[in-house]
Amino acid sequence: MQNRRKKVSQAHFGMGGVIFREGDATDCAYVIDSGRVGVSRGSNGGQKTLTVLQWGDCFGEIALLSDSSCTATVKCLTAVEVTVPPRDQFLALAERYRELGNALRSSMTERMEVTMESSWGHRIDQPCVGATGSMPSGLREAIAISG
Repeated sequence: MQNRRKKVSQAHFGMGGVIFREGDATDCAYVIDSGRVGVSRGSNGGQKTLTVLQWGDCFGEIALLSDSSCTATVKCLTAVEVTVPPRDQFLALAERYRELGNALRSSMTERMEVTMESSWGHRIDQPCVGATGSMPSGLREAIAISG
């Protein structure tokens, strides 16, 4: 049997392109190499912007870490280049590098608080400081080493 482990890939999306929609299934995470994306969630028949992400930010990890569908829509505000680690590699990195895994889970918790606030109009627990999607320290390097 041949080991067909997926490799990290690069992807390009044009301005206005949708990378994924709220409710979509995903099997990868995304790390922004260039450009900006808007993260939004359905609200009262429209979309409410939660945050804007840019170089170095990671998204899609909530669906991977929680084994669920995407919690928001990610749309390109400019042309965007991303590094795309597949699910198995992303989860292996989070397990192998304990500090990285903890940072990813912490980031996921903060983002979920922001998402819940957008849905219900108030914070669930404690204030969420800096839930901007900043990539946990070391993720880019870990992806490069393992890819």
